[in-house]
Amino acid sequence: MSRESQKETPQLMAPDWLLTYQRAMYVEGIGHLDQYGSYLNSFWEKGIIYFVRDYYYAEIQRQLDKGVPPEEVRPLVQRLNALNSDILEWENGRGKPGDRTL
Repeated sequence: MSRESQKETPQLMAPDWLLTYQRAMYVEGIGHLDQYGSYLNSFWEKGIIYFVRDYYYAEIQRQLDKGVPPEEVRPLVQRLNALNSDILEWENGRGKPGDRTL
């Protein structure tokens, strides 16, 4: 048996208390994820919508820089515009918009 195969495999399991009493996943080197519930359940409250908006914008720029014709990028621009409208509604205190833009 080689020396490498004799090395002990590190234990990557979460502590027992977490597995028993908490709704979360433990990731070695990162820590506990989803300890307080899914960010998808608080999509607007946690500001995740702004990351989605930035992604759409960056993807539009990337496609245009690659030389994709604007007509092909238009559906993504329309999604970005709809998302910006929903964000404006949210920021003006009108509650969560429908999920039609995602």
